[in-house]
Amino acid sequence: MITKHDWDAALDRWIDGERERLGGPPTPEEVVAFTRGELSPRESARVRALLVYYPELTPLLDDAIPPRDSAFVWRDSRPGAIAAAFIIAVLSVLLVLQVKHGREPFAYTRHTVDLRNSRGGTELHIYALPSNEEQHLLDVLLPDDLSYHAYRVEITDARRAEIVWSAADLRAPFSISIPRSFLKPGTYRMDVYGLTNGKPEHVNRCWLRAR
Repeated sequence: MITKHDWDAALDRWIDGERERLGGPPTPEEVVAFTRGELSPRESARVRALLVYYPELTPLLDDAIPPRDSAFVWRDSRPGAIAAAFIIAVLSVLLVLQVKHGREPFAYTRHTVDLRNSRGGTELHIYALPSNEEQHLLDVLLPDDLSYHAYRVEITDARRAEIVWSAADLRAPFSISIPRSFLKPGTYRMDVYGLTNGKPEHVNRCWLRAR
């Protein structure tokens, strides 16, 4: 019988592996640069992920923002801490279900979808998504000169021309997590739209190939 201790230990091992893969906890200087938007999209995504894996560091967000912005701190950092706890809870449930059914812990790999240099081009970008991932986590990089307030992502089954997954109100740089159950083996088109006054404008697209 699998006990709560077994589940907690398995989750702790997984989190430790992610922490090591991402280079350990962010420095106070990195957190400050993150809150000011001074990091590259890749580094910003790394620090954001580490704040999830080190939830005890979220109080650093309070120290990183000047006192005059205290109202913003309350709105921004508190939901961040809640989101971090929620993500850990979701991952715990997924791991529990896999252990219960005698499966190996799921793979959890970040995939970088780089759409910075292909806007308006004809080059075909295809990103392969392995079959051993329960969640496909995509870090989406967009050109720095875009000024949209928010973005929307739609993933369409190329064979059926049917939208199978979408997300809206995303702030760049952003990451999306797609459950594998939404992407059966096949080819999918991922479209990114910028939102201006609620109206979508097509920014770029790429292709995903689920194994």
